Amino acid sequence: MTEGTEQKNVRIFTYEKPDLSLIQRKRHTVWLGTTRRLFATIQAHREGGEVKLHSHTHMDGFWFALSGRVRFYSDETTVFADIGAMEGVLIPRGEKYWFESYGPDD
Repeated sequence: MTEGTEQKNVRIFTYEKPDLSLIQRKRHTVWLGTTRRLFATIQAHREGGEVKLHSHTHMDGFWFALSGRVRFYSDETTVFADIGAMEGVLIPRGEKYWFESYGPDD
């Protein structure tokens, strides 16, 4: 899109990683934007993750690690993805999963 071009409902966003040392919780979520068919967030984790096995019935999930490492599990112990910086995983709706960040980086 060139400067000065108008597009109806187009949203431009930026992301700045929060300073997790200033936040009491282990996770911080930044909302980038939403539509009727999509919501986009970035989650910053110091440690842990979504440690409860669950699924989403009405939406697919897209996870992309900007830094650090993340393990995704299909049950209590089975790893189906182990991703690092600039890697991702697509989880179709209805698939059960949980994840944890690990290693020294957020």
